[in-house]
Amino acid sequence: MKKIDPLGVEFPFLEGKNLLGQEIPLPYHKAGQIRIFTLLLSNRVQKEADTWTKYVLETFQENPEIHYFEIRLFSSLYKPFAEKMDERKKEKTDPQVHSKVVRSYEDKSKICKKLGLSQQGLCYLYLLDRKGIVRYWGKGFADAVQQRELMAEIHRIYQRS
Repeated sequence: MKKIDPLGVEFPFLEGKNLLGQEIPLPYHKAGQIRIFTLLLSNRVQKEADTWTKYVLETFQENPEIHYFEIRLFSSLYKPFAEKMDERKKEKTDPQVHSKVVRSYEDKSKICKKLGLSQQGLCYLYLLDRKGIVRYWGKGFADAVQQRELMAEIHRIYQRS
């Protein structure tokens, strides 16, 4: 697959349910809000996602303009097992983030193509501006460099507002 830079791309629409069983349409557009997503294409990258979840929630928890979701994108083959998978995930997840963990069964190849993802064994982070456009993306574990870059781009979004 040809690598595509997702900067400036509108984040693809996904339908999913959070661990509380609530339907969550993503990118969850609400007027004027900034969204940060981690996208997991494999259960093997949960530790990577957890580093981003911890950083984002600790840093932006008090900011009502920034919404965070962990998106777990599964093949539709797993849909019959969704309830059992959610129960196991709920047991392993802090109850405070149950509303933030969303599973979706959208077409993985379509999403990967739109976002230019060639490595499905990584955790990806996306910052969307108030219009749902990708303004920053990172991958792997949260590190100091990516955290600074994310923060700088959030400041740029505020300056453009």
